[in-house]
Amino acid sequence: MSAVLQYDRGRLLPHIYLLFTGHFTHWTFHHMAVDTVVFCVISYLCHFFNFQNKFSNAIYVSYLSAAAVAISLVISVLQPEIKWYRGLSGINWALYGVLVVHLYYGKRRLWQGAAVTMVVIFFTLISLQLAGGHSMLVTYMGPGVVNMPLAHITGAVTGVAAACIVQRLHEKRHAVQR
Repeated sequence: MSAVLQYDRGRLLPHIYLLFTGHFTHWTFHHMAVDTVVFCVISYLCHFFNFQNKFSNAIYVSYLSAAAVAISLVISVLQPEIKWYRGLSGINWALYGVLVVHLYYGKRRLWQGAAVTMVVIFFTLISLQLAGGHSMLVTYMGPGVVNMPLAHITGAVTGVAAACIVQRLHEKRHAVQR
C-alpha cells in the first residue's frame, strides 16, 4: 500500500494527492514508529501551548496541508534526482516551527527563551544531518534510502512562516476589536 501512496515523481501529475499521502507512508516500521511518536508529541505541545486560542483545528489542518505541499514541491524542484519520498519528519519539523512561533509570541519570558533554545536545537540537528547523512532518530531506513534534510528545512520554514501569518492575522483581529 505504501508504494501506491508514496510521493512518486513519475505519477505526480495525474495523481496530485501524492503531494499529501507520501508524508504518511514510511520505509520501515521503525521509521513509521519514530515519526508517529514525534508527530503526536509535537501536535500535543502545539495544542497545549495554544496561547490566546489562536490554534483551531482548521488552522492546524492548514499548517499540515501547507507543509505537505511545500515539502513535496521543493523536493520536486530542488532535488529532481529523488524519485520517491516517504515520511512524516518534514511535517514534524513544520509543527516544530509552529510551536517555536507560538512559544515566542506567548508573552512569557520563559517560553520565549524556550523558543530561542528550540531554534538552536533545530540548527544543530540539521547541521548534524547534513554532516552525517542521517537523522538522529532514524539512522537506517533500508537499502538505498537516504535522509532528506531539505524536507526538514522546508517543513520548519513553512511552519514558521504559516504560524507568523496566523499570528499577524490574530493581532489584526484583536486590534480591530479594541
